[in-house]
Amino acid sequence: MNNNIGIAAVIIAVIVGIIGYTKFNSSAGGSQAVQQVGDVAVIKLSSLPNGNYTNQKFEVKQGTKVRIEGDPATLVGSMSKVIVDGYEVSKDIAEGDNVLEFVADKSGKFRIHCANGMGNAFLTVK
Repeated sequence: MNNNIGIAAVIIAVIVGIIGYTKFNSSAGGSQAVQQVGDVAVIKLSSLPNGNYTNQKFEVKQGTKVRIEGDPATLVGSMSKVIVDGYEVSKDIAEGDNVLEFVADKSGKFRIHCANGMGNAFLTVK
């Protein structure tokens, strides 16, 4: 009887692990987190209560115009300043003024973060 309970516990743990891994990888970002609208790559950026961005991985093609649309309802305090390292661009997100645009003309991996270094997303330009 105890052996059956142990086997059932292992099976349940494996199933929960697979579901969690699948859910994490499908929501972690990448090209799914970027919407292509014409020749513009649109990134919707928002924050979770723990200070992380809801998506942390974004990927675009080199030469693409990038439009980051910040959510002023969740990007508050120091999170309201969005900084893209390597492109030397930043934006203070506010209601009615929440768009940061630039051309992704350099290939590589670039950190996106707030004024206090939180958020920590990455833009990969290929």
